[in-house]
Amino acid sequence: MNVLIISPNSSFGGAATANFNIARMLNMFGCNVVYNDEFLTEHIIAPFEISTFQVYGNRKEKNSLYNYVIKEGFDYVILGDNRIAIHNCFQLYKLRRSGVKIGMLFHSLSISSNLRSRITDILVSFSTLFVDHLIFVSKYTKDSWSRFIVPRQSVYKHIIMYNAVSDAQPTACLRTKPVILFVGRFSPEKRPDLFCQIAKIMHDKFDFIMWGDGSMYEDLTKEYVSYVTFKGYSNNVEEIYKDGSLLVVPSVFENCPMCILEAMVRGIPSICTRVGGIPEIVEEGKNGEFIDIHDPFSSFAAMSAKILSNYDYYSNACVSASKSHTLDFQSKMWKVFFNSI
Repeated sequence: MNVLIISPNSSFGGAATANFNIARMLNMFGCNVVYNDEFLTEHIIAPFEISTFQVYGNRKEKNSLYNYVIKEGFDYVILGDNRIAIHNCFQLYKLRRSGVKIGMLFHSLSISSNLRSRITDILVSFSTLFVDHLIFVSKYTKDSWSRFIVPRQSVYKHIIMYNAVSDAQPTACLRTKPVILFVGRFSPEKRPDLFCQIAKIMHDKFDFIMWGDGSMYEDLTKEYVSYVTFKGYSNNVEEIYKDGSLLVVPSVFENCPMCILEAMVRGIPSICTRVGGIPEIVEEGKNGEFIDIHDPFSSFAAMSAKILSNYDYYSNACVSASKSHTLDFQSKMWKVFFNSI
């Protein structure tokens, strides 16, 4: 099957990484995959038999989505972000009329916190009329959209496909002074400020390291540089997790965080907020614990002590739980899905 994946033109963050991993999984069971993302550099794409191409939204341009898909003979198009459909409704309509199947990925939640986001959600809802399958990265994400935005449709159109990561050797490291990691975007919904506040209180017991960048990066580095090691952005996953003992995810909302899966496969337990799709991949008392957002400081102290006192158990549980989130396992799920189309 010939498959085109259109990923949002943004930095190579969680959603883009998840989309590229889908390309890799489809490639694993024989699909001919073309991946559209201008941020993919040659050293990222080179190890895989995946082509890249830049598709433009304007239907009058030579490389419009419709013209390119028809010319190259694609059987299936995956929209790597639900907002892509908003700008391509007419072309999606034409593609479906031509027999091309279309799947829309939902990495984000339906929040509708203000008028602008509400309008976007309504437009996304309308654009679902022009696709065949709605693919969600967690049950929570599916429920979020199904309840408020997506019109009631046949069950077969709603698919749950969890994010997947490359398998890796366990690297969990329990030092005399354990290393606590934050990995992600420095933006309000990720609560990097809360991580820094915890570090300020407990830096004598732990080493706190933050990977990532974003709108809050500059202010936090100025205020908390004495308590936190700020590493900035990196796509070197092995470097990020090599010294980690625990991962902290203090987000306000999440879907299926790549950082938890990347840590889990390396045997690194997580301490997270109980939000979104996180409870679907973190099992309390096994591969992680949950922080009380109303009392984060004392609950972090209690949960970190609980994990560190039985570290091998939690670390082994992480490796075991990660098996269903590896590329190899999830590629089989995608194969079953494609065989059913």
